[in-house]
Amino acid sequence: TDLKPDTLYAYRVGAGENWSEWLQFRTLSDKAAPITFIYFGDAQNQIKSLWSRVIRQAVLTAPQARFLLHAGDLVNRGNKDEEWGEWNNSGGWLNGMLPNLAIPGNHEYDINRVNPTAEEQKTEKRHLARRWRQRFEFPENGPSGMKETVYYLDFQGIRLIGLNSMDDIETQARWLETVLKDNPNRWTIVTHHHPINSVSEGRDNPELRKHWQPLYDQYQVDLVLQGHDHSYGRTGLVLQRNSGQNTGQKARRQSAGGTVYAVSVSGPKMYELKAENDFLRRAAETQLYQVITVEPQEIRYQAFTATGTLYDAFTLRKNSRQGGPNELINQIPDTPDRVGSAEKD
Repeated sequence: TDLKPDTLYAYRVGAGENWSEWLQFRTLSDKAAPITFIYFGDAQNQIKSLWSRVIRQAVLTAPQARFLLHAGDLVNRGNKDEEWGEWNNSGGWLNGMLPNLAIPGNHEYDINRVNPTAEEQKTEKRHLARRWRQRFEFPENGPSGMKETVYYLDFQGIRLIGLNSMDDIETQARWLETVLKDNPNRWTIVTHHHPINSVSEGRDNPELRKHWQPLYDQYQVDLVLQGHDHSYGRTGLVLQRNSGQNTGQKARRQSAGGTVYAVSVSGPKMYELKAENDFLRRAAETQLYQVITVEPQEIRYQAFTATGTLYDAFTLRKNSRQGGPNELINQIPDTPDRVGSAEKD
């Protein structure tokens, strides 16, 4: 495009005598500078009735946010116009003024029939829903055949990488290594739908741990933002070799190296938590959104419930020594753990 970095634009959409209201947005800077964004796990179900309040409360909490990041399963049926209509209406004018960045989840994959029978739903192969590329325009710098589902962006000192955990994991791993190896940015944030380590019962993704996590360790990825589990979990600094050991993670300060992993859910569909493992803070039956601020020297992360109550927080600080491990400062509030089945906002 011909858009310039860090520039305010106003626009409207229409033709002839029929036009929308004027909307405005500011492009991101190509120089390192503080930035805030909001991260959402799965919206997926009852979007209009029960998810709309979450996205609206999130922007009330962080009116300075520059974009919204969705870790897959934005809707339940990827080819259903009614569900995308609910998703669009829930964000309303926010969608016209804040960019939405997203990667597909399993529910963005659908069978290519308008009104499938129950049997067709069970047996037919699922493909990326046609509505995905009709609704979003993302960079086309991913592996061949994965247009606008695997990509990266560089802005304000961050390399943000989106992966598609529904597609060829090994091909993406080869591409991912080139993107991580040749990275001039100070911070690296990755998002994908299925989590490296699951927080919910009966769900596991060993292929991701096998092919992607070693690259996160090798190239010192700072933060990985995930969905899919319909529960909340956030780790300390984790390396694959100490994953599952909870080594030193309960300490308020931690600087042993590794990546922070978050799994979240913003919609009303919930799954049970499994026995505690790598996660320092967990929640069941709780809709959340996360406000993340990135500055040259630190990342500040806050998770809020649907009513705007702070539930989790940490600061991740860069080591003054080039290549040294980050320092994690846990700032978990006194808010009680929400790990039961009856605690809802």
